[in-house]
Amino acid sequence: MFNDFASLQFNRQEMKERLPSPIYKKWKTALYRETVMDRETADAMAHAMKKWALEKGASHYSHWFIPLTGNSAEKHHTFLIQDEEKPLLHFSGSSLIMGETDGSSFPTGGLRATFEARGFTYWDISSYAFIRDHVLYIPSIFLSYRGDQLDLKSPLIRAVDSFNINATRLLHLLGEDQVKGVKPMIGLEQEYFLVRKDHFEKRPDLFYTGRTLIGNPPPKGQEFNEHYLGSIPSGVSDFMKDVNEELWRLGIYAQCEHNESAPGQFEIVAHQEIASLAIDQNMILMDVLRKKALEHDMVCLLHEKPFKGINGSGKHNNISFLTSTGINLLEPGVSPKDNLRFLLFLSAIIIAVEKHSGLLRMSSSDAGNDERLGGFEAPPSILSVYLGEELHRLISQLLGEINRLDEEKQLQLPQLPSDNTDRNRTSPIAFTGNKFEFRMLGSSRSAAMLNVSLLAATSYELASFIEDLSKFDDPKAEVYGYIAKRLDKVKHILYEGDGYSKRWLEEAEKRGLPLLNNYVDSISYLLDQRTLEMFKSTGVLSEEELRARSSVLYSQYINSLAAESRTMELMIGKDLLPRLREELIKRRDLADLDQELEKEMVECLELYKKTKLHLAKLEDELLRARREGDTKKRALYYSQDIRSRMAKLRELAGEVEAMLPRDDYPYPDYGLMLYSLD
Repeated sequence: MFNDFASLQFNRQEMKERLPSPIYKKWKTALYRETVMDRETADAMAHAMKKWALEKGASHYSHWFIPLTGNSAEKHHTFLIQDEEKPLLHFSGSSLIMGETDGSSFPTGGLRATFEARGFTYWDISSYAFIRDHVLYIPSIFLSYRGDQLDLKSPLIRAVDSFNINATRLLHLLGEDQVKGVKPMIGLEQEYFLVRKDHFEKRPDLFYTGRTLIGNPPPKGQEFNEHYLGSIPSGVSDFMKDVNEELWRLGIYAQCEHNESAPGQFEIVAHQEIASLAIDQNMILMDVLRKKALEHDMVCLLHEKPFKGINGSGKHNNISFLTSTGINLLEPGVSPKDNLRFLLFLSAIIIAVEKHSGLLRMSSSDAGNDERLGGFEAPPSILSVYLGEELHRLISQLLGEINRLDEEKQLQLPQLPSDNTDRNRTSPIAFTGNKFEFRMLGSSRSAAMLNVSLLAATSYELASFIEDLSKFDDPKAEVYGYIAKRLDKVKHILYEGDGYSKRWLEEAEKRGLPLLNNYVDSISYLLDQRTLEMFKSTGVLSEEELRARSSVLYSQYINSLAAESRTMELMIGKDLLPRLREELIKRRDLADLDQELEKEMVECLELYKKTKLHLAKLEDELLRARREGDTKKRALYYSQDIRSRMAKLRELAGEVEAMLPRDDYPYPDYGLMLYSLD
C-alpha cells in the first residue's frame, strides 16, 4: 500500500527521473518566480507528463480550476488527434500551459457579459498534476479574456508572492541575508458527517441543500461524549481505508482520522503543504470523500450544520511560515534573536486580524456557516486571537515596557517552552505552539479566500514594518519598542477567555469589535476602504474584481436560501401537512367516541392551522424577495425575514413530528440517521 504512495502524482521525484537536468532546473527557477518558463521547457514538460500519464492509463487531460462557485471545474480533452493516415497522441507545451473555456457560464459578478464568452486557464506550476480515473488533471488558474481573475486560485498565488517578497525583505532588514524566500505552509483538518444513502435519498432537505431543514433531536445526542475518538464503525472503517488508499496514491498525506464529537461525524487531517498545493489537495480530498462514500452506500455531508442541536463541521486552517533555510517563523525559539523574528511575524498577524476581522469573517463563511458558529465547539462569529498564557504574558510585558523603551533598547524576553499554549476551542484564531489555527472556516468551503485575505493582509503589515524600521539607524535595536507601539493599538483583539460567554459578547462590543452574527453583513467588508487599499497595495485583487466577488457572494447566498426555503415549502406543504391532516381526522373520529380526547383533537387542529398560516406567510415573503431588484437588499431580506420565518416553521415542524405516530412520519428521523452506520 505505502509503496504506491504518490503513484498518481506528477511530483518532483517524477520530474527528476523523467526530465533532462537542465529542464528540471528551469522548472525550479520558474517555480520560484526567478524566470518565466520558455517554450522548450514547456514542451519537454508536456512530453514527459504525457508519457507518464499514458503509462498510468490516462486517455484525457484537463485544466482543473476553482471558479467563483467555490467548486472545482474541469473539461476533458483527449490526447488523441486526427491525422491523415492514422490517429496520433499529442500534448504540446502550449496545451499544458494554457487552455480555453467558457468565461461567461461561471459566476463573474459582472466582469464578463454573457456574449463575452472566452476565458483562459493557465497551469499553476506550484501545484502538482495528478491522475484520477482516466484523466490527467493540471491544476490551473482561470482568467478572463482581458485578464480579470475569475477564480479563487489566482489571487492566492498573488497573495503568496506578495507575502514571500515582504517576508524575505523584512528578514534581510534583520540581517538574515541567507534567506531566499518564505513559503506559507497550510494544513487543513476536514470534518464531515456520514449518513446511509437510503436515508439521504428519502430526505429532500439533505438531497437539495445538504442539511436537514426540519427534525427533532434524538433522545440521545452527544451529551455522553462517547463518540469522540471512539471505536470507528466497521462500515466507516472500510470507507476510510479506501479513502486513504486513494489519497496516498494521489500524494496526499492523510495523517490522522477519527470519530468527531457528534454521532455520525468524523475528521481527517492532512499534513501541512505549501499554500497552493494544500488548497488543491483539500478540494481533491473532499471529492474523494464524497465519491468513496457512495461506493459504500453512504453519503458524505460537508455542510457546516447538517443536524440542528449537535456539532457542526469546520475546516480548521493551520498556517505557519517556512523560510528557504528551514526555519518556521512562528516557532518561538529560545534565543533573543529567534524571539525577535518570531515577535515580528506574530505581531503582523495580530495587527492584520484586527484590521481585517470583518474580511476574515466573510472569507471563512457562507450561508451554512451561520448555522454553525457560536456553539458546540464552533468558535463565535466575533474575531479574536488567543495566544495562550505564556505568550499573552509576554505581550503584556512588552506593552508594559513602553515608557522604558527609550532608555532600554533591548527587552530581555523569557525563554518560551516548546508548547506554550493550552487549547481554546471557543477561539476563532488560536496560536498552537508554532502555528496559528483558524477555526472559523466552514467545512464545505474552499480554504482559498481565507488564506488570500490572511496572507495579503499580513503582507501589507510586513511592508509597513519594513518602511518604518528602515528609517532607524539600527532597526534591530528599535524592534521591541516599535512592536509595542503597534500592538498597543490592536490589543483589544486579544482574548484568552470563554468565547461562548455572555460576558465576552458584552466585552467585545465595548472593545469595538465587529459583531457579525450574520454572514450577509460581513460581505460588505470586501469593499471596505481598508480592504480596497490592502488588496490594491499588495497587487492581489483590483477594486473591480472585489466588486464582482461581492456581487457573486450576495447571489450565492440568495440562491442557497431560496433553495432551502423552497425545499422547506415542499416538505411541509406536500408531506407534513397532509400527514397531520390525516392524524386530525383520526383524532376527530376518536373524539366523537371519547370526549376526553377532544382536547388532543383541538391541539392538532390548532397546530395544523398555525403551520399552514406560517407556510402561507413564507410564500408571500419569497414572492416579495423575488420582486426586490437590488441584490444586496434581497440578500439581507433572505437573511433576516425569510430565515426568521423558516426558523418558526422548523419549530412547528418539530411539533408536528412529535404529534405524529412514528410510522406516519414521512422521513428518516434524527435517531435513525445518526445511529445506523454500523
